[in-house]
Amino acid sequence: MAVTFGWLVPMTAVCALALAAATLARSANVGVAAGISGWVITVLAGKAIAGQVTAAVASPSLVLPYLLFTACCGALVLYTTRIPRGTA
Repeated sequence: MAVTFGWLVPMTAVCALALAAATLARSANVGVAAGISGWVITVLAGKAIAGQVTAAVASPSLVLPYLLFTACCGALVLYTTRIPRGTA
């Protein structure tokens, strides 16, 4: 359970960010850059606030924000990749 909420939820959020960026820009390189940047910012911010790297991913108070962010990025991808009416 700790692995799920400690690492998989934040990684899902970072992957959703990368997918959303790549979809909007229509470039895999942009997605990679966004994903890596998002993860680095998250880890560095957590380390700066708490003085330890794991604070950015293991804090139970961050699970809901990570899940909401993931849902927003997923919705953005679905909206961007939808098939417009009349073209199918």
